[in-house]
Amino acid sequence: NVKAVVGADNSVGRIGTDTNHALTLRTNDIERMRIDSSGNVGIGVSSPLTKLHLPNNSSIRFGTSGSAAKADIAYSSTGFEFLDIKCQGTTNGFGNIRFFTNSAPTERMRIDSSGNVGIGKTSSGNKLEIEGQGDTKVVIDGRTDASNGSLATLELWSKNGSGTNNFGQIEYDGDGSFIIGSAGSGGGSVPITFRQGTTER
Repeated sequence: NVKAVVGADNSVGRIGTDTNHALTLRTNDIERMRIDSSGNVGIGVSSPLTKLHLPNNSSIRFGTSGSAAKADIAYSSTGFEFLDIKCQGTTNGFGNIRFFTNSAPTERMRIDSSGNVGIGKTSSGNKLEIEGQGDTKVVIDGRTDASNGSLATLELWSKNGSGTNNFGQIEYDGDGSFIIGSAGSGGGSVPITFRQGTTER
């Protein structure tokens, strides 16, 4: 037999079961949520397998509806499997998705409202920008170029001993030109070398 309890115990209110049975919540005579005897919670799931279990095509919303700022985590399964993470801001430049680690949370990666990704950076004007140690960074981008139509670039940035920014680059433009070179503030004096091991070839 099921023993259900609604009451108080040691100054704590209690709603639940005192036997090895689940607790369900219902509206319109339909089960909406279940806490099973092991403490797993299912919303729209009658046999939850984890601490919180939602069915297919479900989402969790933070915020409000309509045009107001909000964020969603959603899963859909309609022949293809999708996990969506969405953040909608109300002002241009907002709606970023940020990733943090460390006990004193430190931002490690950001996807901004333009779709640019910065790793080790809080803002990026490129599709992918990775900030390293010692004033180094890697930039990957695709741009519209007035003379060549489009331009795909890979840039490797660092500073020389006097603090001048230089970078090596690989570019491919819409006219089929493939370029390997160097640029930056001191780019004119930066040679291109080829090495095998530590030996320049």
